[in-house]
Amino acid sequence: MPVRPVVRQRSEPERHLPARLRTAVWRGRTDESTVVLVRWFGSALAMMILVACGAKTGFATGDNDASVRPAGDCTGTPRPVDILFVTDTSGSMDEELAALAEQVPAFLLSLTRPPDRDGDGRLDWAPIDDLHVAVAPTALEGELATQGDPDRADCGETFPIFQSLGDDVAEVAAATSCLATNTYARSDEDLLSTAARALLPSDDPVWFGSGPNLGDTAHRGFLRAESLLVVLFITDEDDASGCPGGIEGCVAGAQADAYVAVFRTLRPGGELFVGTLAGAPTNATTEAEVLESFEGLRPTSFVCDRGLLRGLPAPRMARFTFGLGGEYRSVCSASYASLTEAVADRVGARACGP
Repeated sequence: MPVRPVVRQRSEPERHLPARLRTAVWRGRTDESTVVLVRWFGSALAMMILVACGAKTGFATGDNDASVRPAGDCTGTPRPVDILFVTDTSGSMDEELAALAEQVPAFLLSLTRPPDRDGDGRLDWAPIDDLHVAVAPTALEGELATQGDPDRADCGETFPIFQSLGDDVAEVAAATSCLATNTYARSDEDLLSTAARALLPSDDPVWFGSGPNLGDTAHRGFLRAESLLVVLFITDEDDASGCPGGIEGCVAGAQADAYVAVFRTLRPGGELFVGTLAGAPTNATTEAEVLESFEGLRPTSFVCDRGLLRGLPAPRMARFTFGLGGEYRSVCSASYASLTEAVADRVGARACGP
């Protein structure tokens, strides 16, 4: 029997937010709405709007572009994909979460309208048209987010616990971006226990929080039995799940293997993919490079520092990510596209049906 992780029981987190009514500008169809979208979400979402209007972009548009054929090695319908963003909502994460939100639109667009990066006249993978997308902030101890960022005028007040892809990928991307930048009342960096409680069933013998796990109760419908599960983490510190007193109370890398075993129970057949943005030099992408960069550093010493983007050593997150064959990139990267593009490439290939 695999060793189960030690889980630190915490009291209910504070969740009091200013009661502000927000206008969901991204639902609009006016020129003013487009300007707000560009200002808040950058060129990626503006590109999505242009695609919807038939403009030329770097993305192939599937059935709308007769010159690009679907990926020839995908003979069936791609399986559904369920994507969970796990966000560190501790006090130092404002800039990192904003940078992630900028990449969400292009990431989702690439899954649904795949690129043809090598110019061979074929999409790099078959378009994925069945997505569930949710956000699990560490502040909510495993509950999926429904409150948009109260400090952004473009965010709606509340959203469903997960977004389902319909005809408008821009709405799904905008909602996800709003949810990802809300830091709530701040929190510890309990990323792995947050994800575990959000996804595991309530009858699991280990509770990854102050109550039963939520995967088959409050979150029923998000994770589907036949889906490819994608879990994306962002943090500027290491995971602190079960650590007394936070990361300084953890043994470096401890319990990573136990969490790998826990997550494999969700997808015994391997239909699981993990991506992580955390502390590491910006040129480190392999397990050896990332772990070597942590050697000799204290848990509170920066392993990367690029202005407002800083990262501490994250040996537990690194060993967990690489233990599941995932992708790991520096949270100090100039653009988080280095992770989202790598994840899209691998998810697109693995979602292909038989």
